[in-house]
Amino acid sequence: MVEIKEMPSDEKYSGVLGYMKLLDDNVLSLVEKELGAQKVAELRTIWQNVTQTIREDATYEEKFNIAYGNWVRKYASAFNFVRTLARTALKSGRRLQLKT
Repeated sequence: MVEIKEMPSDEKYSGVLGYMKLLDDNVLSLVEKELGAQKVAELRTIWQNVTQTIREDATYEEKFNIAYGNWVRKYASAFNFVRTLARTALKSGRRLQLKT
């Protein structure tokens, strides 16, 4: 049987930071392009409220766990933010069209 090694926590932490950067870059640029700077500010405020600070003296395992949780919450809140804006637009008789 082949032994499977778990990825070290520092590599997992580094990987999730990369995913966070992708999320930030793509979502914030899309929201700014399609909805404007005010909505970017709103989303940033939401993200500040749902994320935890990562202590410098935390172990890599702790850093990974916090960063991963932050990434999941930011992803979910971005999805809910855009979905809520689209539903509000539809209720008012407008269409929110996001161009890709």
